[in-house]
Amino acid sequence: MRTRAILIALICNLAASSAFAQSTVTATDLQHHRWVLETINGEALPATENKGKIPELDFGEQMLVSGNTGCNQVNGQAVLRDGFFLIEAMVSTGMMCPPPWGDIEIAVQTALGHESTISLDAEKNLTLQTAGTTLVFRLEDWVAAARCPNDILIPFLRGGCTEDAGSLLESLNSDRLVAIEFIATLSRWAAYRRG
Repeated sequence: MRTRAILIALICNLAASSAFAQSTVTATDLQHHRWVLETINGEALPATENKGKIPELDFGEQMLVSGNTGCNQVNGQAVLRDGFFLIEAMVSTGMMCPPPWGDIEIAVQTALGHESTISLDAEKNLTLQTAGTTLVFRLEDWVAAARCPNDILIPFLRGGCTEDAGSLLESLNSDRLVAIEFIATLSRWAAYRRG
């Protein structure tokens, strides 16, 4: 009876863990997405207050990665190998980081520069885990796209759909960052359509 209870517990545990974590993360899962660091070893990051940046990773074509690790910019070639992740040939700026961002910077750069186990959960949170550090990133893409009722592909920022050109132009005029992102997305879409 005890053996049966242990076996049932193991099967339930295995089923639960497979429901929450994707077994193999592929380049397609990462490319063209932006991931923002949520926690280090289960602890939330401090408020930035203009002294640091929330670490983030942008995965582009051919697994080229750019982003920041707290106060320095990083670039490199991401590699997925047998369930492990690392950024090879990582290049970083070399600014001094005020506390506590210096420690955050070291933890993030160490995890990115060494083989980490990688997983995605059901909410698309990305987890990188090394021997002493667990980094959890949330998916937070810059720009998304949706088909509006008029069946025109219109980029939008943080949800919603712009149904008329007037409100789209109004939002572009009021926010330069949105305008720049819109133009960049439109340019990529046009290049894609040209083939």
